[in-house]
Amino acid sequence: MKRTKLVYGNRNEDIEAKVQETMRKYHIRQEDVIEIRYSEKDSTKNALIIYNSR
Repeated sequence: MKRTKLVYGNRNEDIEAKVQETMRKYHIRQEDVIEIRYSEKDSTKNALIIYNSR
């Protein structure tokens, strides 16, 4: 089953570091990740992690 997790931060935060922190927090393994989509709008950075749940 595919699942998603949304990670967001402000403009001066490292969104990639927050993605790695979220993956550790929710026990998402790298081999389960299908795609990570990044976007930036106004003063907010977003990342959507799409992964297979076990």
